Amino acid sequence: MGRDICWRYAADDADAKELAQFFMLDIWKEVGRAPMNPDKMFVSIYQCVQDRGAAMIFDGDDLIGSIGLVEMDFWYSDEPQFVEQWAYVRPEYRGYPDTARALFSAARKITFDRGFGHATMIVFNKSRARARDGFAKIGEQFAFRPAGAVITLEAEAS
Repeated sequence: MGRDICWRYAADDADAKELAQFFMLDIWKEVGRAPMNPDKMFVSIYQCVQDRGAAMIFDGDDLIGSIGLVEMDFWYSDEPQFVEQWAYVRPEYRGYPDTARALFSAARKITFDRGFGHATMIVFNKSRARARDGFAKIGEQFAFRPAGAVITLEAEAS
């Protein structure tokens, strides 16, 4: 870990393939909740890269994380929403402020470059989620487990 943390847009087919390999080896083991369909995963990654919604986070030349944001329709609104499709950093790089800065800097740049004034992300952190509030405790009585918190990027008021 050289801690030369930086990010760049995922820009082409080679980046989409590198992200797919990265996710098949790393992210799915940790957060996969259903059987993996590699073809479906690749199509999702590829589309996100083509839409300029994906970034790759590096330590020097080593891929250590990525974020992908996508446009979607919410059931209650005609206004398209911009939401996280994935956000992942290898466990050994979590807890470093430079890594978090790279992830959120990429999310912010992608969001505003795409013309959205806001984006929504889910941050998975079981220990913080448990301390959140009584709502999560009631959910646990029904076998729901807190997985994190929803955070929103908002454009600054002008």
